[in-house]
Amino acid sequence: MAADNETLSKRLAEVLQAQLAEVGIKAKIQLFDSASYVAMLKEGKQELFIRLYSWPNADILDWFLLSSQFPYPNHSRWRDETTDAMINAAATSPSWEERAEKYKEVQRYLIEQAVWCPVYIPSQITAVRKDVKNFKHHPWMIQYNDGIDIDL
Repeated sequence: MAADNETLSKRLAEVLQAQLAEVGIKAKIQLFDSASYVAMLKEGKQELFIRLYSWPNADILDWFLLSSQFPYPNHSRWRDETTDAMINAAATSPSWEERAEKYKEVQRYLIEQAVWCPVYIPSQITAVRKDVKNFKHHPWMIQYNDGIDIDL
């Protein structure tokens, strides 16, 4: 794990630990190197964990939440027929618009069930020269595509 990510994760864990303490839940922070972290997730030893992702596609939900992916990479340890049906319906939707809406429904359902909690999306500032046209800013990762033009 890069030093910046380690510092960010530690700071985030400290904020969450303080918030949990306010409602009477005592949490101990443990930092793991990547290999130990993956081993812990595979064994299901975690009670609560923080993991940062910058995956730009909702298909990542298949990995972490489908019952067929249990016990790993479904390290949330969530097995639920409703979730399975919702993810499969979203993945097989005939249009991008329908697919996006169904994945939003999956996310709402997961949050209602307290399976996971999106904490934040870091702010990003992207500067583009005025002669760059058709640049599309992605909210959580730099994304390059063939649609960018430069006026000369």
